[in-house]
Amino acid sequence: MTFASQVFLFLFLPVTLAGHALVPRRARQLVLVLASFVFCAWAGPVFVLPLLAVTVIDYACGRVISGSLGGASVDEKRPALRRRIALAVSVASNLGLLAVFKYAGFAADNLDALLRALGLAGSSDAGALRFALPLGISFYTFQSLAYTIDLYHRRTEPARSLVEYAAFLSFFPRLMAGPILRFKEFSRQLREPAWGLPSFARGVLFFSFGLAKKVLLANPSGTVADAVFAASGRSAVEAWFGLLAFAFQIYFDFSGYTDMAIGLGLMFGLELPQNFDRPYRARSITEFWRRWHVTLSNWLRDFLFLPIAYAVSRRLERFALAPRTEEYASYVTAAVTTMALAGLWHGAAWNFVIWGLVHGAAMAGERAVGKKRFYRRFPDAAKGAITFLIVLAAWVFFRTATLGDALAYFRDLLGIGVSGAAAALLAGVVYTPYHVITVAIAALVIWLGRPTVLLVEKATTARVSLAILLLVLAIAVMIVESQKAFLYSVF
Repeated sequence: MTFASQVFLFLFLPVTLAGHALVPRRARQLVLVLASFVFCAWAGPVFVLPLLAVTVIDYACGRVISGSLGGASVDEKRPALRRRIALAVSVASNLGLLAVFKYAGFAADNLDALLRALGLAGSSDAGALRFALPLGISFYTFQSLAYTIDLYHRRTEPARSLVEYAAFLSFFPRLMAGPILRFKEFSRQLREPAWGLPSFARGVLFFSFGLAKKVLLANPSGTVADAVFAASGRSAVEAWFGLLAFAFQIYFDFSGYTDMAIGLGLMFGLELPQNFDRPYRARSITEFWRRWHVTLSNWLRDFLFLPIAYAVSRRLERFALAPRTEEYASYVTAAVTTMALAGLWHGAAWNFVIWGLVHGAAMAGERAVGKKRFYRRFPDAAKGAITFLIVLAAWVFFRTATLGDALAYFRDLLGIGVSGAAAALLAGVVYTPYHVITVAIAALVIWLGRPTVLLVEKATTARVSLAILLLVLAIAVMIVESQKAFLYSVF
């Protein structure tokens, strides 16, 4: 069940909204928890177990860390060892679940390849270590880790009850693909939701624009991208067209999901954070990550980049380097390491790691030339074009399955790949008026359109009429055509 499905729109959502509205105020958190676990179980009942385990373990660890376990005062200081053990249990359980469900097969494959390279006959049964990825596990484990770490550093207060923590962690609008919430920012809303007609109406507008992004722009762009990337032969023009289509697909798919999640949250009186701010208009890769998947970028900054940079800086102090050299070395190490891990978080494959390394290397290069006079003279349009080309190049690794596939695609982009009759057939498939017009509209929306948050800021007659028209059209297309799953639901 996804937001862009009939069962969600016409069954799950109305029932949940009705239940939330009819129960007493004190029971609304429980309604959200039950609805969220049903939403998770719809993808597979067994997927509830990891979510339930993380909820219970981290709630208990949080109580130990905060000193509130056993009825003690929250302000009472507990022995440092007990707090550290509770934090270690939380970190180990979250990362352990990720390792088992997401990386066990990947590790087994690479171990097997290493053994074979060394001439050893050993073989690990990688197939037995591959599991179906539980819905949202990459997102709720990061969110839960942030909670216990923030508690340990006394940056937030503990959840008042298990139900409140479960509502925070499992809230179904953000369960599949974020945004990643921080308890300090969301707990006040859970306790005092701004539930009412203004919030609900704004939520409907957000949801309408998000559904239109997904159904009317992302899905057709994805059809083009799927055809081009799967082709055995393609010309340079088709390769570039397919790459642009994928860039548009992943943006509208993910930002459309976020708009729908924000809209659903507002229907329940809860405001989720913005996750996108016109990323393809960025003038550097560093700025791109301040605009793309903002809540993940903030998480990576707080829990990976800054600790790594600090640790490297402390290690470099003994060498008495020039301050600027030490600062740059710390930045490069932290940026490249963080982005490589970000790539691995997106998927258990080396292509994802390379995708992350491309972004990390670009950030390091920008830091080196950013203060150079010649670079400062570049017009903003040129900086934006360079940034977008780097993003496109990185998307090749993200979209292809193997390094060989990526290199073959780069050859086609440069016009030195092998093409022929297959390329001619491909052109007939992707250059239909429907697909060309859709990709063109997607480009116009990206570079000339206004972000959704501004479109719903004032509910003018024109904007409401546009939202209604797009909602009706998106639902009609959704009913007629087979729908594509959200891309980030598998990460």
